[in-house]
Amino acid sequence: MITQAAEAGLGSSCLGPISEKQEAPSGRELALEGKGVIDASCGLENFDLMESDMPLLQSLLSQIPPDQAQKYFHFDCCAEVIRIRCPLLSVTRKPLYQELLAKNPAVNLHGDHYITCPKVWFLDLLEKFYGRPIALPISPQASEGQSDLRV
Repeated sequence: MITQAAEAGLGSSCLGPISEKQEAPSGRELALEGKGVIDASCGLENFDLMESDMPLLQSLLSQIPPDQAQKYFHFDCCAEVIRIRCPLLSVTRKPLYQELLAKNPAVNLHGDHYITCPKVWFLDLLEKFYGRPIALPISPQASEGQSDLRV
């Protein structure tokens, strides 16, 4: 089978069908393929790929469907922070904390297993990544009568 990019004369494509024996292309390979298509079809001379400034968080969020974010992130309304329990999936607390702290000095370690992030800042990150507001549960320490927070 020939991919649309190949039919358009845009060179070899890693986006073609994948047989059971082939390994799926990496995200980087797919991004480079997309860049080639944009370069060739749109004629954008200065188009370049942007590297994520928070690759660990981006990698984590790509493993969490938006409707399951509430399993991993909780809103503490008393402190106005989002709590992240670590380890989270395959990521330990220290590298995630360092990445978040580099972007926001208000990020803190809490107890032995949590990272806390300013509510507005972290909810904005979630909304930008998922492309829509994400509802998060109020943590158990939060006041009764409120069940979730939407950005």
